[in-house]
Amino acid sequence: MKILPLSLFFLAGWLPLSGQENPIPRWDLTIPGPLSDGKPPQPTPKPEPIDFEVLTSHTQRMDVTEAPELPGLPPVKGTIKVTVQMVRDPGLPDPPPPLPALPPDDPAVIARMKEFQEHNRGRKLIFLSATVYDHSRTFLRIYSNGKLDGGISAFSNLDFNHFSGFST
Repeated sequence: MKILPLSLFFLAGWLPLSGQENPIPRWDLTIPGPLSDGKPPQPTPKPEPIDFEVLTSHTQRMDVTEAPELPGLPPVKGTIKVTVQMVRDPGLPDPPPPLPALPPDDPAVIARMKEFQEHNRGRKLIFLSATVYDHSRTFLRIYSNGKLDGGISAFSNLDFNHFSGFST
């Protein structure tokens, strides 16, 4: 068996077979023009601010203590300021109704849940703390899943302030 060059193979695929009554239909294809003319899009209109009319206002300072999110950590303590304002009804439109809940016995829901569980076998969190000294070295503390007993500590010669999302 002889091997035909690739160009002849494609050419043979485009030519109608001899004796074929209806040739293969061809589509009219064109290369689209540029999707953007280079001008920035029009900014989205900002929503009009709602002018609330405050009827009454009550401010209170409270000492709060919250349970820690992870076992072994101290409770979160602090003072917060709570302000409650009663306002006149601004006449906003009603929100749209919530979407209907999917039935838990729906086969599509069960299949998607099973696929999600197969691909996501659990989560592992890494808690990282970095203390920068003299902008020349950084002391790192790494805890797996928030467990204090298996932590790793190390020094680095990098200033980790460069990785911060804030300026300092």
